[in-house]
Amino acid sequence: LHIQYATPFPINIILTPWHVHKYAQANKTHAMDPLHHFLLFRFELHAFVHILQSYILHQGLHQSCGGLDDRYATGQFSDVDDLRAAHTEAMETTLNRCLLMDSQKSMMTIIESILSLVFKLGAAVQTVMAHHRELSCSSFDRTHSDAMEVEDYDQGCEAEVLKVKIDHIVGEVANHQTLFRRYVVFLFQVLQEVEARGQHPHLLPLLHELKRL
Repeated sequence: LHIQYATPFPINIILTPWHVHKYAQANKTHAMDPLHHFLLFRFELHAFVHILQSYILHQGLHQSCGGLDDRYATGQFSDVDDLRAAHTEAMETTLNRCLLMDSQKSMMTIIESILSLVFKLGAAVQTVMAHHRELSCSSFDRTHSDAMEVEDYDQGCEAEVLKVKIDHIVGEVANHQTLFRRYVVFLFQVLQEVEARGQHPHLLPLLHELKRL
């Protein structure tokens, strides 16, 4: 990623090409940090969770149960059996819209697989941060220590091992990010096929948001 921006007058008096170049260098340095890539992936996962949560709250719960609440508040039920039947219908509609029916198990499996990546990313971030702290401490000890060369060599080897571990975790997260994008595409295709069969207009907002993701 490289910043290219032709600043217009009079902004170019302050933000000169030299400043833009320095901003680009700073951005490049930041992008090399493993945690930077983790944050980008975290943003994608957060967006997915937010989309799913909004869909469930609005289409799954509010829209499904709103009619039942209105009928109950206005006393439109003739007897207990009528209330029980309406509640059962509302519950089935809610389960269907929340993709919790047995026939929708394949879609929920995809969603659960995506959500599992959230926990994996969290564990990866914690591990990398811990390794970075160890590297910083090791570097500080070698700089301020008068110990023997053998001890310096051992600390250097430990540092290299930590760097290899960090590189391995970074590679795993990159694979998870690729897998996440494939899951989202597959989920979109499955939901689109279901919506195309008709009688599933509640899926349209979810499809719209997933397409943007």
